[in-house]
Amino acid sequence: MKKIVTLVFILLLILSCNKNNSFDFAAIQLRSSNLKNPLGVGTKPDFSWIVSSGTRGAGQTAYQIILDSDEKNLKSEIRCLWNSGKISSSQSSWISYSGPSLEPAKKYIWKVRLWDKNDNSSEWSTSAYFITGLFVRSDWGDAKWIGYEEIPDSLLLVPGVHGNGNNLGEVARKRTAIPYFRKEFSLDKKIAQAFVFVSGLGHYELYVNGEKAGDRFLSPGWTDYQKTCYYNTFDITKNLKRGENVLGAIVGNGFYNINR
Repeated sequence: MKKIVTLVFILLLILSCNKNNSFDFAAIQLRSSNLKNPLGVGTKPDFSWIVSSGTRGAGQTAYQIILDSDEKNLKSEIRCLWNSGKISSSQSSWISYSGPSLEPAKKYIWKVRLWDKNDNSSEWSTSAYFITGLFVRSDWGDAKWIGYEEIPDSLLLVPGVHGNGNNLGEVARKRTAIPYFRKEFSLDKKIAQAFVFVSGLGHYELYVNGEKAGDRFLSPGWTDYQKTCYYNTFDITKNLKRGENVLGAIVGNGFYNINR
């Protein structure tokens, strides 16, 4: 009886070790452009992950990345948009995308698997994603600046450029309004994906059906507005509903137009 119990115990121990080894090596914490599921990435994103293993001395010797805009296509290495193939490398960060050209304003899903020093492959990682931004001016289509009033450039005050105090003349003398903008629209069906690309000369806050989009503060960031204007990307798919919807925005001056 004692031998049988011992044999069963050893068998269970072996099965337990084999089970752990099959899930012992994996890619975790996937990142694109060093961010978790980023929005508004460029034409050439890069990929990173952490190699996880409970085995001492284990390391990555090769990797394979697959990517597509439809997660269903990731079930087949042939149908997906990009398949890196097996790349013999221990590199696990800042791996540049080298597939077909990506489309602007689109969500892409990707995952990776690894090989260890014994040429054993891991399971495919859990999926990660990124949403591309707008790459060129034409991607903005018919988008236009919306403002409460237009102030001539000659009356705008740029800190550190136009002087200060009584030397400013008429610059920055006019008190400006903080406008609220609102746009109502209706949807007659469920939306698969909806992204918003928004900028503000100064700062803004965007609201969708009464809820603030994102957690940013003082967006989109200060620049030399004559040369560069930043923008932000939001995925508002879950904020929309069938029927009536409302987009709202509050726009502030920021450093685009400072009053004195």
